[in-house]
Amino acid sequence: MQGDETFKRQNRFFPFWRIEIMEESGIAALQRQQIEITIGELLLTSDYYMRQETIERIRHLISHADYSLDITRFSDMAREELSELGLLQ
Repeated sequence: MQGDETFKRQNRFFPFWRIEIMEESGIAALQRQQIEITIGELLLTSDYYMRQETIERIRHLISHADYSLDITRFSDMAREELSELGLLQ
């Protein structure tokens, strides 16, 4: 028990500097699905103005997405389309 107390005193900031890989939250998974569905709508649309509106909606969804959104879980088609639009960095 004494050793644990010494460790806690010496490393009082331990939880703050420890780097953990965060899992994608449930809300981020739903947001990722919404983005993929919207990309599908974009691919089905041929009208210029509808495409611009859909691209703007994708930008909005990405800008307000949860910070734990994992872009590596996007489908290949979605990643390719986001890259072409310049939205995937």
